[in-house]
Amino acid sequence: MFLSSLFRPSKLKADARTIYDAAVSQARTPDFYAQRSVPDTVDGRFDMIVLHVWLVLAHIRKAPDALQRQSGKLGQAIFDYMILDFDRNVRQIGISDVRVGKHMKAMAKAFYGRLDAYDTAIEAATLEDALKRNVFGKVDIDLETLDIQSKFLADYVRKQADFLGEQGYEPLLDGKIAFLGEIVKKSR
Repeated sequence: MFLSSLFRPSKLKADARTIYDAAVSQARTPDFYAQRSVPDTVDGRFDMIVLHVWLVLAHIRKAPDALQRQSGKLGQAIFDYMILDFDRNVRQIGISDVRVGKHMKAMAKAFYGRLDAYDTAIEAATLEDALKRNVFGKVDIDLETLDIQSKFLADYVRKQADFLGEQGYEPLLDGKIAFLGEIVKKSR
């Protein structure tokens, strides 16, 4: 009994994993890749995970003062779990142990760059441009399609942010989160 409780992850870590897994699941929605021109590549999937984790972290940062300490710990735990997941995935795709650190450093830099870009873009109402650079930056599509897809994704992000806001903070701080699941299909 003692050993099982010793090796069981803390509630905070379990909640962070649940929330992160929900964000990854939403980021892997097939319609993003099949219908919305998001590249179905390692980079494309990374960008969608980062976008969804950013949505969660942006919501957490808006928690009321009374919940800031608890929400800050949860945000850090989500980040920590995400880094572990990235490390595991880098190793699974065959990056040698010697090069894992270099890849992780590049991924962390990209993560923080995108967080900053999305935070700035939301404030300046230029989210479509930030998404064009980050999510669609390596996609070879015509400009009209690029405009349509980045506008769609920006609208999607705003709707998800509103939906997260409607859920409040207590469920999130208890490890519960929901995304609008049908938004990709309904927005066509």
